[in-house]
Amino acid sequence: MWETQISTECNIFTKSGKKKLIAWNYSVIKNEAGKIINIIASGNDITELRRTEIQLINAKEKAEESDKLKSAFLANMSHEIRTPLNSIIGFVQVLKSLVKDEQMLEFLNIINKSGNQLLRLISDVLDISKMESGQIKLRNFKCSLNAIFKDLYSYFIIELQAQKEKKIKLEYSCGLDDDNCHIETDDIRLKQILTNLIENAIKFSDKGTIAFSYEIDNSQGISSIKFHVKDQGIGMTQEQSQKVFERFIQGDGTLTRKYEGTGIGLAISKKLVELFGGQIGVKSELGKGSDFYFTIPYKILNQNAPNVPGIFNELLDFSHWEDKIIMIIEESISNYNFLRNYLKKWSVNMLFTQKLEEALDLCKLIQNIDMLLVDLDIAGNFEVINQIKQLRGLKIIGFHSDKTSCAAFGLDYCLPKPLNYQSLFNAINTFFS
Repeated sequence: MWETQISTECNIFTKSGKKKLIAWNYSVIKNEAGKIINIIASGNDITELRRTEIQLINAKEKAEESDKLKSAFLANMSHEIRTPLNSIIGFVQVLKSLVKDEQMLEFLNIINKSGNQLLRLISDVLDISKMESGQIKLRNFKCSLNAIFKDLYSYFIIELQAQKEKKIKLEYSCGLDDDNCHIETDDIRLKQILTNLIENAIKFSDKGTIAFSYEIDNSQGISSIKFHVKDQGIGMTQEQSQKVFERFIQGDGTLTRKYEGTGIGLAISKKLVELFGGQIGVKSELGKGSDFYFTIPYKILNQNAPNVPGIFNELLDFSHWEDKIIMIIEESISNYNFLRNYLKKWSVNMLFTQKLEEALDLCKLIQNIDMLLVDLDIAGNFEVINQIKQLRGLKIIGFHSDKTSCAAFGLDYCLPKPLNYQSLFNAINTFFS
């Protein structure tokens, strides 16, 4: 009868002197008394198979190392570019609040627009890189859909006012009232999708109405939220509509030359919608406009979620901030000066350090610090941040060049770079009110 098989590998040399790797299989045959009566051996030449395996393993390791180096390079370059860009855009905001001359204001608006275009390009390139490597993960938080729409409307109304050559009317509508519009989703990525679509509508429209909206859609048997961004711009042919979500595609060659942009915003939006588990599409007619739409799963909350601090407040009331102490942890002196400029206006006392370890010592020494503002791009030791956070329940607002990573640090609030002074005010005011 057959007994246990044994497998092994060994090298042999052929008559010509070539080295071969052989896989041997041995089978032992015993009689009824259990005595070995025969051994059967078979060998297979696996030299090429093993060589191929080693090559594949080496190629995989090289690809992984290359991907790590690329990610590290992009992250480092992002930080190195964003740090001075943050100062440029920040101080343009400061100057705009001081300058009264119309021509100077126009120049500042051009600088601000160019800075934001560069920032968007950096963000898009990083997002594409992260999507390729599967690094983008959605992070769900409680948020108000209506608050998101109000923030977007406030932002783009100001953008359109700066583009005097365009005669565009902006409208929005919400499918739920303020009491029932709270959902759990990644509000940062949802805003990114809507922002890309609205910016696209503005880019390819000179006049008419741009309307963005949402509604609850039960047509597929599963509740979802359907968003629309409709414009009365140049529109597209059916062929262009089929390609518009591909990378670096922007209508056709003539459109690419006439209109600014890299053509990756819509491709990013498509990838993000798919991460949500939804679908995106467009209906368009050349010369009449386009209707971009997408869906995400809808799950209503059992209780109202707190409103996320909005982007814009017309009246900045900081009278209750007197005697508050805020510590700034920032490596860049220019970024610190930008923050200091506004905190001084808002009657806040300030402490400043460039190192987390020094911040921890100061927090232990000075008992009446109310809040910390931390640049997360330079904060490498997150254990120190956690230690600071545990001291007397200190509130910490962080800012980060990666809007998704920003939400992952477990802080009280996070702001993406470059900082907007109104969003900074609203974030601080949330905890000082």
